[in-house]
Amino acid sequence: MPMETPARSGSDRPRRRGPAIVIAIALTHVLPAAAGTAPPVRLSPPTPVVRPLPALERHAEAMRDGFAALTVGDGVTAQRKLSSFSYGGRSIEQVRLWWLARAQDMNHETTAARHSLATLRARGAALAARDDAFDKLATLYRDGGYWSEAAEVLAEIRDGARVPADARVAMRNEMTVRLALGDPGALLARARGLAARFPADEHAAEALALAASLTGASTTLKALAPEERIERVWQLVAAGDTPRAVAELDSIAAGELSPRLRAKLGLARAFAMRRAGRHADSRRILRALPLDDDELEARVLELDADNASAMLEAAEAASWRSWTAKEKVGTRRVRVKGRWTTRTIYRSVPKKAKKTDAKTRRQLAAARAEARVALERLLEAQEDAAGRKTTLRQLATIARDAGDRDALEARIAALAAIDPREDHLLQEEWNDAWTAWRTRKLPSARERFGMIQRAWALPAARRQARYWYARCLEREGEPNEARRIYDELASVRRDDVYAIFARARGGTAVTNAATQSMEESAMPDDAPPPDLSLAWELAQIGLSGEARTEVRAALSDGNRRWAYAILAESHSREGAQLLMANALRRGFPEIGTVDEDRVPARFRAMYYDTPHRALLEKSAAAQGLDPALVMGLVLQESSGDAGAGSRAGATGLMQLMPSTAEEVSRKAGISFHASRLTEPELNAELGTRYLRELLGLMRGDEILALASYNAGIGNVQRWRRASRGASGDEFLESIPYQETRGYVKRVLYYRSVYRTGGTGS
Repeated sequence: MPMETPARSGSDRPRRRGPAIVIAIALTHVLPAAAGTAPPVRLSPPTPVVRPLPALERHAEAMRDGFAALTVGDGVTAQRKLSSFSYGGRSIEQVRLWWLARAQDMNHETTAARHSLATLRARGAALAARDDAFDKLATLYRDGGYWSEAAEVLAEIRDGARVPADARVAMRNEMTVRLALGDPGALLARARGLAARFPADEHAAEALALAASLTGASTTLKALAPEERIERVWQLVAAGDTPRAVAELDSIAAGELSPRLRAKLGLARAFAMRRAGRHADSRRILRALPLDDDELEARVLELDADNASAMLEAAEAASWRSWTAKEKVGTRRVRVKGRWTTRTIYRSVPKKAKKTDAKTRRQLAAARAEARVALERLLEAQEDAAGRKTTLRQLATIARDAGDRDALEARIAALAAIDPREDHLLQEEWNDAWTAWRTRKLPSARERFGMIQRAWALPAARRQARYWYARCLEREGEPNEARRIYDELASVRRDDVYAIFARARGGTAVTNAATQSMEESAMPDDAPPPDLSLAWELAQIGLSGEARTEVRAALSDGNRRWAYAILAESHSREGAQLLMANALRRGFPEIGTVDEDRVPARFRAMYYDTPHRALLEKSAAAQGLDPALVMGLVLQESSGDAGAGSRAGATGLMQLMPSTAEEVSRKAGISFHASRLTEPELNAELGTRYLRELLGLMRGDEILALASYNAGIGNVQRWRRASRGASGDEFLESIPYQETRGYVKRVLYYRSVYRTGGTGS
């Protein structure tokens, strides 16, 4: 009888068997016969011997060759290569054992495959394919008649599966194995577990019927213990079957339950009310529950905060009034009685406005206060970083909507302390600050710029806010304090736009480059965190795709820098420049900013590496351009990937649109076809010619030229007309496209890096 296995995808997965499960009332008649079958000899997994760790590179070629053979179905070669060495106590030994077992199974050497997988299990498997490996081991045990061992392995999958689907399938397969063992007690436990934990499963009803038959229960639900019935209700609600959950709740006799189970029953009912949209009823139930159990208290607080947030959302929606108005949207010429006339075109346009009556304001304020209190109680009890981040974001939004600036700053600062990359509400606050500056509401602008630089940890955002805070001081008649900030902004090893702007307003560097160096992140080459050691070792021997699989399985807030460093190195080994740069930016938010000295030197060098440097320098010189500016633009556009392409159709090193490239080539008399844009030489020549043309049109203004390169000349000319009288720094911040603002700032910073050596050092 084959066991069911969950469907997988990916070339590194073994071929799986089709689904099958036998759960029926008639099974109870088979149990005595199965129980009388002599159990097979128990095969104990071998204990691995700890030996000195061999160098990774020594066996790298055999490891790569074995994997390559495995992927093309050459089991003989794969087994020969993978069995010729061992990585001993290294993490990568797990992968070698898994691949070796797959090759042995491919060659029908089931005993050897079982031995390899048992060794893998005995050493404590932590690889991404752990559940697949254990599932295969359970199948081999069962096929060899080792039913007890198969049951043990399936139990490990059931209790430690990374995804619920694997746990569910393992539970069903374990029922089949327990049946063969003649173990009615364990069979009953698994049937109950399946019905309680996975009530939406297609075999849950059969499992309930089996449990009822084994226990002699008068109804199927009564075959479950009270706690299992409550768990089943919770899972039904989570699956969206609230009516069925409520019906099963009503069938549970609360008076027969212990106080603890009565509390859990109440929690399940509150959850059902929440999913039904009855938030007030749900909160009333929750308030009556005792909070003398840590696990129960955590779930009560989370559900109460969820209810309060939903009620606030409803109150906010009710605070707006909506209507439809007819508006003139144009005209058209029509022929009436043989004569042409103009008719106005009207269209119904949805409108909405905030209600301003006292009752609405009171209701909204009350809902905010309720949500704030519930979320603060939840935050106090939360320990996991992900949960705290979610709650802090909600509290920050409430504080901003309520106009509580002190609370908003405190919430954002707490978020930044957990994750320095956090940008929740940053754009909204910046927009308000900039509007205040443009309308000359200087006290408001100064307060908002000041809060941004204090609360958020993103280096670029802090320097931006710091500069405009100084501009407020200068405009308000505090030139000395403004000058001090300009000096501070100018005192960097490599210039960003705010160092340039600060010097233009009189700032001077007050420290030298030596005193500006920062301490690098501690990331020794040979000491990744334990949960990423396997990924790191795979990357070191050139198995980049497999390394990325392990990184994605192990990624967490605690190992983020190392995880993205490994991803970046794996992409770099394959020449995937864009993917490498994206990984470094995600792992190291300081990169590409004046704070990037905190990034380890090898990653800065990787980020700023220019594969076509000589070519770009030659093309820049031919057009009289600064080579550092051209290389900075290429880094921003394509990270040096000659084959890069955008969804809009931009192609190559300098990401030229075919229409733009065709026009530039026509003016220069260069033979052109769109398919040639991936040729580095042609792309660089056309791109530098185009940049030279833009600089000429913009009279040498690099900000205008770079903005035109990114957003188009027409847009920039329109923005200039709308910003007449604005200074250069004001124009840059007034660009409507956030992407274009960031683009100009990054290219100018990258130019400074390339001017000082091009390695970020």
